[in-house]
Amino acid sequence: MTTLLHCADLHLEACFAAEGLPPAVGDQRRASLRQTFAHILALATERGVDAVTIAGDLYEQDYASPEVASFLAQQFAAAAPIPFYIVPGEHDPWTEDSLYAFARWPDNVHLYPPGALSRLDVAPTVRLWGAAHPLAPHFALCPDSMPEGPGMDILLLHAAQPPGEEALRAAGFDLALLGGVQHARLTPPVIYPGSAEPLSWAEAAGEHVAALITLGEGAPRIEAIPVSQTRYLDLTVDLSGCGSLDDAAALIGSMLRSHGGVAGVDECSLARVTLIGARRFDLDLAALRAQVATPAWVEYDVQLAPAYNPEDFVGEPTPRGLLVQRLQERLAAAAESEGMTVRQALNLALRALDGRRVRPE
Repeated sequence: MTTLLHCADLHLEACFAAEGLPPAVGDQRRASLRQTFAHILALATERGVDAVTIAGDLYEQDYASPEVASFLAQQFAAAAPIPFYIVPGEHDPWTEDSLYAFARWPDNVHLYPPGALSRLDVAPTVRLWGAAHPLAPHFALCPDSMPEGPGMDILLLHAAQPPGEEALRAAGFDLALLGGVQHARLTPPVIYPGSAEPLSWAEAAGEHVAALITLGEGAPRIEAIPVSQTRYLDLTVDLSGCGSLDDAAALIGSMLRSHGGVAGVDECSLARVTLIGARRFDLDLAALRAQVATPAWVEYDVQLAPAYNPEDFVGEPTPRGLLVQRLQERLAAAAESEGMTVRQALNLALRALDGRRVRPE
């Protein structure tokens, strides 16, 4: 029996500026990626696996420094004698100036270079074939010397487009351990563990795991081991009952805590909070962010409705009623692009007539 721990798409040193995260949060996320990688290696030792396979995008070439290579080499050496089999991917390509080419790797690290598929034996009856990304078409470079006899031939690739089962079998492979897809797909013969950590809202759904694969007689056994620390929360908060910024901050904080699940909300949580309802106070998002008690990073989407219903004042024999009548006439004649401005002006005017502080957002 042979056991493999398969992972992919760690994306160490990823940049999160495109996600709108401030530098401090980006630093925390990069630290989490390293912690997740260390956790995967600890799992390998704990489970006593025969090998670890990594199917590309271990790090981000555009942002990785020699210090990253030192970190990786130390982690691999600490997990010895477990061997690591790595195929470079799309974001960590094998180039002349890549970490793969110039760093000094410990003896238990085995890298697959570009070009034709090459073979390394994990066990007497387990043969692992791989090549650095890209390999297209997948099997055009498949060697003619595919061995016959007992055992398994496994393909290790970074390939977002998985080979079909028929093509895989025709090329002589029993199993494909792949990377390049961000959500886990664990249906043999094609195994994707997904990205170890979701890197954006688009990757928030689905599983992000390390796949423990047991090879022996019969079909491979696959165990999905969750490894992601990051949690994305998507909440809608109705502020209609809040009369102040303090009330709103307390309500949002309470909802974040109640939706954090068993693990709770921590610095690895990212929340998108949509604010709805009728706004009855001045909303200052910077002040709100400072007042909400949570370690999570929170971004806000404001969809608050006007705090007044103009229909309530139609026909009222007061300056307020006359104001509503005049602005509704203006609204009826306004172009669609002007309508929102007129409605906002009406709401501000009604607030001013009520003696409330007026400050357009």
